[in-house]
Amino acid sequence: MIIDDKVLMTWNGRNKKHFESKGYIYTKQRDGFYVKVEDLQETSHFKIHVACDVCGKENYVAYRDYLKRKTDKYLCSN
Repeated sequence: MIIDDKVLMTWNGRNKKHFESKGYIYTKQRDGFYVKVEDLQETSHFKIHVACDVCGKENYVAYRDYLKRKTDKYLCSN
């Protein structure tokens, strides 16, 4: 399960178009802005705070890895 529903990102040339298409307002390069975790790109390496749905262990994993490991529940490597 995802613990934090928003993460702090910074604007850059690679994410500007994606987040503008999601409705975020561009300010300037390297400015910080909060993003809903579900709005991250599926290939994002950004680390999100998660907890295993079975054992409860908390960890930070790349969003793309979280999506790979999640079926009905998120399972850690234990």
